[in-house]
Amino acid sequence: MALATAEALDIAARILDTGKAIVPDRFPATRGEAGERTLAAWADVFADAGANYPPEVWAPAVRSWAARSVGERMVAPREILNAAREVVAVWEGDPEKAAFLDRHRNAYLSRREAAGALPVGTTPVNPPDARTAAISAHQGNGRARARAFMDELATRNLAALDDPDATPHDRARARKRAEERAQRRAARDARTTRNHPQIGA
Repeated sequence: MALATAEALDIAARILDTGKAIVPDRFPATRGEAGERTLAAWADVFADAGANYPPEVWAPAVRSWAARSVGERMVAPREILNAAREVVAVWEGDPEKAAFLDRHRNAYLSRREAAGALPVGTTPVNPPDARTAAISAHQGNGRARARAFMDELATRNLAALDDPDATPHDRARARKRAEERAQRRAARDARTTRNHPQIGA
């Protein structure tokens, strides 16, 4: 579910203003007519991707990119998204920040569920801290916990296929999401095998 325009614009402004203050020659200006077009273009990118992360992630992501990845050209939105994923992976290793991320994810799922984009019951029932502890016990920290969250979501979506109360639309949507997830997993496994042949051996 894409963010509302105001939220996406706020994320884009946070990113560009933070970046402009740190490395002004690597971030586009947001003033004037041209700046407004730039801001709107960045907002379009983060309208979808930005919903996955809480607003507090973006400033650290910009600082991380500026400290480690700045080069000879202007920054691209994709680079900030990659930096945000790295920040989230680090935060997953901190119990307090991991619980904060869980609360954001649950709120995001709840909004999507309320909007009809996900089957009813998708949002986890357990409190975030209990869910975080359960995942930690089985999956450890970092990226494994993020994958566990997505696996849980996939399981809940698949449950709609067998739910006698699910509508045909819910079942079709759940089936499509399951197929998409299987394709993404296969593509990821293929990349892992290609980049690290010893893993696939």
